[in-house]
Amino acid sequence: DLIVKHAAKFIREEAQTGKPFFCYVPFDQVHHPAQVKPDLLARVPVHVTEQAARIHSAQLLSLDDGVGAILQEIDQAGIRENTIVWYFSDNGGLPEGSNAPLRGHKHRTFEGGIHVPAAIRWPARGLIKGKYDGMLGYLDVMPTLAGLLDRKLETARPIDGADCSKVILEGGATPVKDYYWAWRDHEVVRSPRWKLSRYVAKNELY
Repeated sequence: DLIVKHAAKFIREEAQTGKPFFCYVPFDQVHHPAQVKPDLLARVPVHVTEQAARIHSAQLLSLDDGVGAILQEIDQAGIRENTIVWYFSDNGGLPEGSNAPLRGHKHRTFEGGIHVPAAIRWPARGLIKGKYDGMLGYLDVMPTLAGLLDRKLETARPIDGADCSKVILEGGATPVKDYYWAWRDHEVVRSPRWKLSRYVAKNELY
């Protein structure tokens, strides 16, 4: 609630200046510890009976409410048309939830742990519907935003991310070549077509 309150206040005040601004909103829901306000828990449908699932569902309601409040603040400030909103998760969901049809969850390198949904909205450039199926991850966010804004990205050293702005706006093949993860007893490399998991005693290729 505090994250939403201060994000909304920041957006409201910055919009009044008429200048461009950047607002990063890192929600901590859905996340452990598994706790939630009673009024949110009361909104979970009664057919969800298992307590852990009820708390998880209530946390999702909290997240939905927060995102909705921020989008409403953007609308009320009159900046909806030319504001880029980018929404995504940092990893797959908790075991209490579901990442179906993907296998696995947070703390796993199966697709259910690393492959997450995302949405981007920018009405002024026509980004209000459609689908992008190419690879794109956190490393690519900064160069892609720079590309969308037609700004040269000046960094102190080369970065690993790719600018995906052209394919988001116009379609085509993703410029992202591969991603790499290392987690506990194995490492993973994924390209648009292949995914190799190398464990201590075995390899798995998909």
